[in-house]
Amino acid sequence: MPAGYFPLETPLAGPGVAGELGSWVLRAKSRGLDASHRFRFDLVYATNNNIFNLAAGVVLARGLSIPLVAVVHHLRWVYYGETLETGRGGRIAFAKFVRSLRSEGVPVRDSLARLAGSYAELRLLGCCDGFITASKAVADQLSSIVNSNRIFAVGNGVRTAPSTTHPPAKEKNALFVGRLDEGKGVMELLILWQRVAVVSPEAVLHVVGEGTLRKTLSQEAARRGLTSRIQDHGFTSDEKISLLQAGAKLFISLSRTEGFGLAMAESLAAGLPVLVWDIPPLREVFGSCAAVRLVPVGDIEKASSSAVEFLNLPEEQWQDMSRKAREYSRRFSWEEVGTRELHALQTIQGA
Repeated sequence: MPAGYFPLETPLAGPGVAGELGSWVLRAKSRGLDASHRFRFDLVYATNNNIFNLAAGVVLARGLSIPLVAVVHHLRWVYYGETLETGRGGRIAFAKFVRSLRSEGVPVRDSLARLAGSYAELRLLGCCDGFITASKAVADQLSSIVNSNRIFAVGNGVRTAPSTTHPPAKEKNALFVGRLDEGKGVMELLILWQRVAVVSPEAVLHVVGEGTLRKTLSQEAARRGLTSRIQDHGFTSDEKISLLQAGAKLFISLSRTEGFGLAMAESLAAGLPVLVWDIPPLREVFGSCAAVRLVPVGDIEKASSSAVEFLNLPEEQWQDMSRKAREYSRRFSWEEVGTRELHALQTIQGA
């Protein structure tokens, strides 16, 4: 690869997901220490803040006596409910966090496991030497846990599509791309689309993604008579997503746990208007975009009426919205993000 990557394959193996990932941490440590005899490493870079990446990063950084930098996408225990919080991330509210998971359809046992994982994540974050976030909102949350001087908000980039006119959508299609698990608003999205289907029976929601709630989504869609109105594509290729974007008139996400909203930025680059909850990170990143509708968190009625409004936009108005979406997406430059991130890594290493 042009970037000079040298992959060290570390396969998953073990009993169950927890066993696979837990043993992967030990194998990752072994592979990393072996590689240190052939390469000089300046730091360990954990690409996200789940406990397995953080654990592998901590043991490698300690073993090699080099800094550990973690990319923090969002703090899973910061949940934006109907009454919006400031988003301070240091304290985990036990009952509130479990209630939020249960409202998403997560079983009690799994909710408690995620709670335990969040406490472990909180402890592991304290072992890191520096942090990279994609938004200032997440950086502010993180600053209640660690020294703010070690946190760098660098933004995010997207692959921008050529500035061409989006082909007219033949049908009233909407698109969701993301993980189908807690915090992503999967059940709320189902309720919203049931309301949309009453007004626009021909409208179809295309869902792309995998996760713990995929089966629940399918079962609940069937129970509500939405089997033909919601198309489940699972985890699919970028090419397939591009085709779905080309045939859609709107991107919808009711996620409450975003740290940046990369799927939203990619949809803007494809010329799609976007409908999302008005949570601090998304307001920071997309609040000034004319093609993004930020709806008060939990207001399903307003969200569904906004979706119907977008799906029924006259072609000329929709094309104007699509043009504004593409123009806004150009601010998400990988070159600028790379420059800021390199500076962050050099600063952390120097400190």
